[in-house]
Amino acid sequence: IQNNSRGLCSECNEGIFNPICPVCLAGEMEAWVESNGFEKKVGNEIVKFANSVKNKFIDMGTDCAICKSNKTLICPYCFTSKIYNFLNKLRVKKEILEEFLTSFSYDFDHKGYSKDFEEDFKNER
Repeated sequence: IQNNSRGLCSECNEGIFNPICPVCLAGEMEAWVESNGFEKKVGNEIVKFANSVKNKFIDMGTDCAICKSNKTLICPYCFTSKIYNFLNKLRVKKEILEEFLTSFSYDFDHKGYSKDFEEDFKNER
């Protein structure tokens, strides 16, 4: 991972305009898992994955707007996209994916993972 002195996401190479560090995002994911009553094994897998992603993208880059103590090399969209894709690999129920998107979607233009979910949802009806 390169040094990110220009404030660009190391995944998509776009500007990090919502600088929320992976530590804060992973903490929110963990709280979400705990509040949704996931089966323990599935919940643990989600938290473990979020923490593994978190550890790859901290300590350099843009200051976090929430905790103000960590830096981030990944934008919230790319971080949550990785979690969304992981949830798909786990084959969680559509309701869980919908809940995830309600809580964590940074796909404001609906051109990425939100669009994929919406198209899948339409096709099921």
